[in-house]
Amino acid sequence: MKHFWLIAFAILLLSCGNKSSKKEVQYSIDLLKKKVNSSLDQNDFNAVILYCDSLILLDSSNPSGLLGKGIALSSLGRNEEALSIFDLIISKDTAWPDPYGWRAFTRQNIGDTTGAMSDYNKSIARDSNYFKSRVNRGNLFRKQRKYEDAKRDFTAAFQIDSSAVILLHNMGLLENDMGNLKSAVYYYNKALQIEPKYYLFFDRGTAKLQMNLLEEAIADYSASISLNPNHDPSYLYRAQCYQLLGKTELMCDDLNRAAQLGNNNAKRHEDMYCKKILTK
Repeated sequence: MKHFWLIAFAILLLSCGNKSSKKEVQYSIDLLKKKVNSSLDQNDFNAVILYCDSLILLDSSNPSGLLGKGIALSSLGRNEEALSIFDLIISKDTAWPDPYGWRAFTRQNIGDTTGAMSDYNKSIARDSNYFKSRVNRGNLFRKQRKYEDAKRDFTAAFQIDSSAVILLHNMGLLENDMGNLKSAVYYYNKALQIEPKYYLFFDRGTAKLQMNLLEEAIADYSASISLNPNHDPSYLYRAQCYQLLGKTELMCDDLNRAAQLGNNNAKRHEDMYCKKILTK
């Protein structure tokens, strides 16, 4: 209901046709665009779709409404609908890098890595400074273990925005995958200074676990849990730290919590270690 009044106003303007002034229509379009951006920032993707539908009604010649709807559909996992929208935008404008980048991201989500790479290439060919595609293509290269290609994309992205958390995080993941754990921690630290997200604490904790910095890893997993109590891998990995430190009771507590959250590895470890201890 909170979105209804603006959508209803857009429909009213449309029904009035020539009676509505250009100023009124433009005001509504500008307001809807702000609402789209605000809803995207809040991950309220259903609201984004409603606002974008209104934008499309008021200004069908402007592709921003279609793009916003496609982004929201992709974010909601409605991938086929999103792909249809990106295809439509590209059929009308082959020079715009954004729909290629988002189509690539959506294709990557459904496992079409070949199609995703092709679209990232097209996006970057149209704008070599398109940040999102640089980062996402670099991440795809990383997952394919093409580390030097990933590093080239991330280095190019640093020239565009060196303080973006998503880039610092991905650079940390890359360094971790390459075995450069101190460097990985460096990038996680920089990202955490900007935005303390649970997944950053988790990934830094995992790097520190590999470095055998067990108490520091426990602190990071605990910080991750405080921000996201339902993140079962944080309990599982913290349990591993406790096991290495010989803190069996704490290990079993964490394995039990992770198992309750549906982590099958934790359940197997709990059955293997903790039930034997409890029966002694």
